[in-house]
Amino acid sequence: VAEVANFMSRATSTVAGYLSEFIRHDGVTDPSPWVPADLIPRIEAAVRKHGFDRMRPIFDELNGEVSYELIRPVLDCLRVRLHFGES
Repeated sequence: VAEVANFMSRATSTVAGYLSEFIRHDGVTDPSPWVPADLIPRIEAAVRKHGFDRMRPIFDELNGEVSYELIRPVLDCLRVRLHFGES
């Protein structure tokens, strides 16, 4: 996300928003193109523990070691999975 933001001369948060829209619009369920595979299960566990409403408890559960830019695509993909009855 940061690399694309730099390339597009956009804020990281703007590009993260574009990615979020893409994931939801296209029904993407796998965040691995944007998030390292070893982080996905940790993020998913934190989401399941704290819910989908706010990212801060998820960030805190991960001891601040995982950025919001990595949490958000996982969260969005989980939402898509739940929408389609997967998970």
